[in-house]
Amino acid sequence: MSRRRFLSDVAAGSTGAALATMPGVLAATDAGMAPAAPATMESYPIVEAGKGAALDHIKILTGEGIPEYHQEKIRGLSPGIELALSKAGDQFHREARDAHVIYGGFSREDVAAAKQLRWIQWTAAGVENILWPELVDSTIVLTNMQRIYSPVISESAIGLMLALARGFPQYTLQTRERRWQTVPGLVEISGMTLGLVGL
Repeated sequence: MSRRRFLSDVAAGSTGAALATMPGVLAATDAGMAPAAPATMESYPIVEAGKGAALDHIKILTGEGIPEYHQEKIRGLSPGIELALSKAGDQFHREARDAHVIYGGFSREDVAAAKQLRWIQWTAAGVENILWPELVDSTIVLTNMQRIYSPVISESAIGLMLALARGFPQYTLQTRERRWQTVPGLVEISGMTLGLVGL
């Protein structure tokens, strides 16, 4: 299984765990059982527009390829959950009109059409490209994959640091060109101090 597929599966499981904690959505599984997916940090009720009561029916719309076993888990959380899978742009846009949750990618037009939308689970860490004024100023809850992708980002940063310290990019190029020259400026990082910026 690829790392990207694994993270997508974990994300789908996390969404299911989040849905299980929402008021008005009764879990079909035994309450005493440990959740199979990561626990959520915060819970937000999905409520009907203009009212405080939780919804009896929640429509989740996604264009992502959610594995069948995660689909079953999400649907099994409550008989009030409708999981709508839609790949086509026009069909997705039509389905968005009465969706309460969008999981994955969407367009600005989809958000404008989704009059019942309460929650967007974005499947990336960065949200800069979707912070449209109408979304920011709305009551729609937007969550991302920042914590889920943190280990991958950290591993990539350390891997790149080692690659640069040992000259892997230059040596890879030399291997392709069938030549061998010492790369100047290589360093041994053992005993060095690492400074972290931006935590």
